[in-house]
Amino acid sequence: MEKPLDPKMLSLVMQNLPEIVMAVDEQGNILFINHVLPQYTIDQVIGTPMFNYIPPGEHEVMRQSLQKVFQGGEKVEFEIPGSGPDGQTSWYRSEMTPVKDETGKIIGATNVSRDITKEKVAADELSKAQRVVADQEAKIAQLQEKTPGT
Repeated sequence: MEKPLDPKMLSLVMQNLPEIVMAVDEQGNILFINHVLPQYTIDQVIGTPMFNYIPPGEHEVMRQSLQKVFQGGEKVEFEIPGSGPDGQTSWYRSEMTPVKDETGKIIGATNVSRDITKEKVAADELSKAQRVVADQEAKIAQLQEKTPGT
């Protein structure tokens, strides 16, 4: 026999997830969020548009994602910058999925976001290092072409 999940345990699980988990309505208003950045409280965030926490230039990505979820029932994945815990811009990998009632009607969406800033920085540093190596290899090749007898 399956035991029902204790609400306190569920609350603790949600609070301790490293990801930001939220439920939103079709307009992107936050209905639930498991934890927030230090400068906010959960009560301040509930009921506000998720657009408030991402740069204006990224609003269209979020609108299109909401539309795909609510109109097409699709799962959508994307990377987007937003406010970070230190007040700086952080990068988030997000997955938005529909929430359906018992009849299959889409009544909301979940958005699960993981901070990938460290991964982005490491990828940028690797890319820069690869460009430096490629430039050095090109210079060596040019020198070899100019050197007689090679």
